[in-house]
Amino acid sequence: MRKVTQQIRDAWLAGKARTIGNTRTDGTSVWLHDNEIIHRDKDGEVCFTNAGWPTMTTHERLSGILGIGFHRKDWETHMYDSDTRESHRMDSARWYTRGELLASSKRLQKEQKMQKKLKRITKIYT
Repeated sequence: MRKVTQQIRDAWLAGKARTIGNTRTDGTSVWLHDNEIIHRDKDGEVCFTNAGWPTMTTHERLSGILGIGFHRKDWETHMYDSDTRESHRMDSARWYTRGELLASSKRLQKEQKMQKKLKRITKIYT
């Protein structure tokens, strides 16, 4: 991870404003070349986009701050969750949430099934 990405990530996570070169944050959003690429809403949901600029720099910032990986395949950008390694084609014109990536992961589906079983067992014994 580049030093600028690490410093912007640290400021964003702390909710503080910071500008370094072409990247800035107000503690809620992160901008690269005045294009908003990350936004945290009032409920804490984190949304991200490459703002129509599928460049290595944009993807390095997103990856470094959010832990989401990117690669190019057949001239299209694909994103993947670094935990599950599941890959999804990225539409540059839309915003994504990390939850969307996790929702499609098989691991999350298994965890949800396990939680339902635990709830049923808990109801039986309470």
